[in-house]
Amino acid sequence: MRIIVFSDSPAQKPGAFKAALPDGACLEFLPLRGLKRATQKPLDADILYLDVGGIGEAGLCKHAPALAAGRLPWGVLDPAGEIVDPARAFFLGAKDYVGPGVLKAGIPAGRLLKVRAFAGIESGGAPAPEPAKRFPGWDNLPEGSEIAVRFCYVSVGDPEGLRERIGEKRLRKLREDFAGFMASWASECGGISWMRDPEGTLLLFPERDEGTSPVLAAFRLILDRALVGYEVFRLEVPLTFRFSFHAGRTVWRRPGSTGTIVSGDVNFIFHLGSKYCSDGRITLSGETESSIPAPIRDLFASAGDFEGRRILASRRFRD
Repeated sequence: MRIIVFSDSPAQKPGAFKAALPDGACLEFLPLRGLKRATQKPLDADILYLDVGGIGEAGLCKHAPALAAGRLPWGVLDPAGEIVDPARAFFLGAKDYVGPGVLKAGIPAGRLLKVRAFAGIESGGAPAPEPAKRFPGWDNLPEGSEIAVRFCYVSVGDPEGLRERIGEKRLRKLREDFAGFMASWASECGGISWMRDPEGTLLLFPERDEGTSPVLAAFRLILDRALVGYEVFRLEVPLTFRFSFHAGRTVWRRPGSTGTIVSGDVNFIFHLGSKYCSDGRITLSGETESSIPAPIRDLFASAGDFEGRRILASRRFRD
């Protein structure tokens, strides 16, 4: 894997990033002043990174168009955490964000391959992984069988504020419409809307991603919340969401016929979503940490413990 980093001070920067890369990765630092010219011609590289050390968010916004116009996937290298809202990098077309946490933990080879896959580029040369057993489909699950799934409890955020702004009647209607919207959203990620309570909806997803990652899709939905609120729900006031993910086991019953299901994992996801998750955040139990796609892994941090389980949460994104 060949990586090129464009930096304002290339001679002083290779150390930490090179140490974090997997064995066999080839790294080259080039001066930032030559970025535009360099990206206008073919480059012998697999991934490009923009080092924002010393240039900050203003430098990111200035140089992102040249990187986005090229043919190679690119990411942001932010060793000092200068970008207050890393989501801005993805808005500008980046496919990865490497902040202080990732540099400290190290960058596995799999992450770099996933960055290229995220950009729609085949990873060439890498051995194909052993195919995992495919999910049989919700309609083919035996009634009453115990299944391993990922749970997602999702709800509209700031219900008290919405109640004051739009009234109780419109809030009830919004929650009904939102439940229908999330059922379609889950289906696009291979999931299903399973059951509801007065405030939110419990979705189920296969144990492994077999298409669009629901965590990545949730991330995008939170970023697009203002547009979704206006275009989908015709709201003239801000809308936000709460997403909670957990992996575990439950007895399978078809939607609408779930009855009373005794499951510690089902109880936990309802508690996590209704008692711990906050507005505009994606909250995950430690059991679902592997579900976070590599390009957005650095946007999640430890959020303490809840009911004896380790919790991670996404950063809060500014409007």
